[in-house]
This record gives sequence, C-alpha cells and structure tokens, in this order.
Amino acid sequence: MKNNFYNGSYILEFFDQDKNIFDSVFNSPEEFKKTAEKIRDIIPIDLTFIKDRVGNIIFQFPVTLLTYKNSSKENWNGSNLKLIWHPEVKNKEEFSLIAKNEFDGNLMGFYNPKNTLKNKNSITTGNSKNLNEFIIYNQENNLIAAHIVNSYLGENFELLIEAESVIRTIKCEEKKVEIKLKSLSKRTSKKYSDYFSHIKKRKYENEKKRLAQNLSIIQYGKNGIDDRKKALEDIRKLIEKHGRKGAYLWDPYLNHKDLMQTLYHCLYRNVPLKAITAYNKSSKKIHNNRLGIKNANLKRWIRREKAYFKVASDNFALNLEFRVRNNNYGWNFHDRFLLFPYSDRLHKPAVWSLGTSVNGLGKNHHILQKLNNPQIILDEFNDLWDELTAAGDDTLVWCSKDD
Repeated sequence: MKNNFYNGSYILEFFDQDKNIFDSVFNSPEEFKKTAEKIRDIIPIDLTFIKDRVGNIIFQFPVTLLTYKNSSKENWNGSNLKLIWHPEVKNKEEFSLIAKNEFDGNLMGFYNPKNTLKNKNSITTGNSKNLNEFIIYNQENNLIAAHIVNSYLGENFELLIEAESVIRTIKCEEKKVEIKLKSLSKRTSKKYSDYFSHIKKRKYENEKKRLAQNLSIIQYGKNGIDDRKKALEDIRKLIEKHGRKGAYLWDPYLNHKDLMQTLYHCLYRNVPLKAITAYNKSSKKIHNNRLGIKNANLKRWIRREKAYFKVASDNFALNLEFRVRNNNYGWNFHDRFLLFPYSDRLHKPAVWSLGTSVNGLGKNHHILQKLNNPQIILDEFNDLWDELTAAGDDTLVWCSKDD
C-alpha cells in the first residue's frame, strides 16, 4: 500500500530487473531526459527521479473504502479520528485500528482497541506531539483500509496573511517595482522547556557533528583562521572515499597545481579523472598571474600548463584529462564542484559544492557542502565535457594518456 494521496492506493508492481529497455530506448542521458519530459506532460510522474522504475508494469488501485479526518486532543495526549465509510461497506464491525506515535527512534505510545470502530473515535496514546501513525485494517483478512502518518500543528505556529494595501516600492534597473507585503500572525503559548526541547537540541548538535564528520557540510576560514591544510586534507578524504570509479573537478580557475593537490592524490589506478577550467576575459588575468606570465594568450597558457604537468610528476597509473572552456567552445560557468560519477555500491553520483576555487580552499571563509541533487550537476558537467571534447585539441590542456 502506498500512502501517496487521499487514502492511499494499493500498488501491484512487476519489476523489470534486467532493464534491457535502457539499451534499446534510453541509450543516452539526453534521450532519456527528453522522453521523461514528454511523459511528465501526460501524467504526473518524473522518471528522472525514479529511474529504477523504468520498464516496470504498475497497477494502482485507489482506496475508496473510507475517508478520514484527524486532529489532536486539546490536552495533546492523543488524537480524534473521524471516519466516513463508503455506503457499500457492510462489514464495518470487522475493521479495527492500530495507533502509535514515535519520537527519537522510540515507540512513545500505542493503541489497539478491542471494540468496534465508531464514526468518531477518541484515541489515547499518551502524547500526540510526535509523529502519529494510524492503520485501519480488516481483522478477518488483514486488508488495510487506510494508513495515516502525520503530525499536528503545535502550540506555536505562524500564519501568513496578506496585509491590506501595504506596498513596498523599489527602483530596479530604471523601473518601478511594487512588492505586496505580507504579515505574520503568530500564535504562541507560554514557553517552557519540556523533554522534547532537550532531545531536539541534542539531536541537532549530534546531526551537526555527524554532517561535519562525513564532510557533508563543513566551513573553513571562520574568524580569519587559515584552514588551507585541513581543507585540502578533507578534499583528499572525499576522493579516497568516493573516487573508486572516478572523480571530476569543475572550477573556472583550475590549473596544474590545483589538480596536483587534489585529483593527483586519488589512490585508485587508472580511474577516469576529469577537470574543466575556463580561460576568458574574467579568468585570464588570474591564470596568467598564477604562472607568472604577462600578456599571454590561450595557446601560450596551455603550453606552460603542459610543461608543468610533464615535469612535476611521473604521472604513473594516472588517467587524467584536463580541458578548458574558452570563447569559442562551451559556456561560461561560475560555481565550483567536486563530482563523483559513481560514489557507492548503488552506483549513485555524489557532488560537493566547494564554495570557492581550489586555489582558495581554506584561505578565507567558505562552506564545503554535499548537494541533494547530484545527478543534475553531473549531467550539466557531462554536457559541457562532451562539447569541449568534440572540439578536440582546441580545448585540451593536458591528457596523461597522451604523454
């Protein structure tokens, strides 16, 4: 049973485990994306987020036995559950209820009455401020009629209300812009510390530590501290942990030194390492200054970069390709990313936003953050990479395999 909308639906799914459809129909990411968009125009399903379901056959049967409405009791020790049955249901006495609530991984309350369900049911679980779950089922055949999971608005909440005739005006690009303002209506109760507050605070602190330990989100250079060494060590840890099938860098100011401090530290022999930089009006001066050359052009800069790659390492068991976006090929970009095309056993990608260029890691304040939608960033990197690769030597800075 899938509790997606209304009372949920019964799902019968035949799973295509071989996924041969990818070889025949979706043999390129671009083709898959276009097909997914056309399907999304017809039905509200986005296959780009559920690729594992492509090729499956799914039957969905909406549950129409009943509808419900639930709310918390006034003293927050349980719930009020109102049921409206379909007129064709003749065996309502066979249905029963299981109710429970959880908090912090613990079962905080449980309710399973022996008496028949009524149209209005008062359910006592001890505390309804947590996540509340209700299962209505047939005792004779264990058929689930409804699965409800929700939490209630607490004693402190805010309502957004549009203020009458309150306008803020600003002059933006020589045009007058009017912003219709909204007011917050806040209902509050007397503040006091209960066990929820203490547990939530502890969970927040633990989560903050966990994210930092996993390098999911971590900041450097706070209060002017030089974190250069730590930042580079963390990047290398990520490459060691996630780079078994390859690692990519996307940064408009990359040069040979940045790659030797990062991707060159990949421990895995001959895995694909890719990097994209940019040489244009905004980055040209910085690139030339870093190499100590004046009035250089793209070709001269590339020659100097190649020379450094050849002498600074023996490039043993290295499969690195370094390409440059220039005015003739590719498109301008600004953000900096560290990408892993296959970061785990499920072959899922992982992407980190660097928050600064590699040459500035740890020197000033920035935040290294793992992104929630890595496939989107990886697709954009691959699109740019394909365009630069199609340009051949005009965008190639260095390829270790050609050395």
